[in-house]
Amino acid sequence: MNTPEKGAIVKEIRKAFEEGILPEAGVKLMAENKPVKKLFDLSQLGTSWF
Repeated sequence: MNTPEKGAIVKEIRKAFEEGILPEAGVKLMAENKPVKKLFDLSQLGTSWF
């Protein structure tokens, strides 16, 4: 099966990551773990946010 994981773009992203030239946004894509999500207390916002 030909999936994006085996495509030319992903290969170039991996190559740039290995060479250390991938921009910060791309480095986040290559992280082994997702960043921890911040939770917000919406009850403190009142009703003006919607």
